[in-house]
Amino acid sequence: MDTNSNSTISFNDLYTDVTYGGIIERYRIIFIDDFIDHELIKRCVLQLYKYIEDDEGTPIHIMINSPGGHLDPAFWFISEIELCDCKIITYNTGMAMSAAAKIFLAGDLRVMYPYSSITLHSIRSGKYGVVNNIKNYTDYLDKYNNIVKEYLKRKTKLNDDKIKEILEYDNELTLLADEAIKYGLADQIYLGRVLSGVRRDIQVNHVVAYGDEVLGDNTYEMRNNRRMSLINMMAPNKDNKDEQNRKDKKRTSKKKQ
Repeated sequence: MDTNSNSTISFNDLYTDVTYGGIIERYRIIFIDDFIDHELIKRCVLQLYKYIEDDEGTPIHIMINSPGGHLDPAFWFISEIELCDCKIITYNTGMAMSAAAKIFLAGDLRVMYPYSSITLHSIRSGKYGVVNNIKNYTDYLDKYNNIVKEYLKRKTKLNDDKIKEILEYDNELTLLADEAIKYGLADQIYLGRVLSGVRRDIQVNHVVAYGDEVLGDNTYEMRNNRRMSLINMMAPNKDNKDEQNRKDKKRTSKKKQ
């Protein structure tokens, strides 16, 4: 790598994660699939920077299935998402709890899988030491709670009383996909294949279902086509197809070498 002070360091040089044959990079996917801490979020931010450097005009897809974790790194990533010029689509593929729920809410389009759930609760923490330090830490948590309160007011349809109930009285709220739509925590439910065998698009309240005709009784075929329909939904713009083919050929030639 060129160490000249006038040169620009590419995030392509910094990011070296496994890409499953290029699928993750090709479809600009970021996975949050574990406990949220600084290491996980650092990886996510590096991926985000890389995708922005590659192409500012193509959406980025964040797939979330997490029990939550630390709020500080979560809000770091939320800040990066909100400052990003790319369209960000967040997907709740299983569970988005606590800090993971906050990240899910940050998307320009928030998509729930049909069996997914989202959980909100008050800030939970612990500290020991000198009494004055504990008091200062409690004041800090109160301020942070107000930040979360304003964030939920901005990102959901929950009223002030409900938010107060969740954050101040720790009345934990867990919503399934259709309930998340109702309360403004999500925008769409991704259903993929409608198993009734009828090809159709359905609009029920705010629930959007994209249906394809079921291909016989072959379960594997049904699942594979459902997966491909999601990949097609994520696929880059057709105008970028030639550029992508060029990158694929370059990647193949490197492997041969």
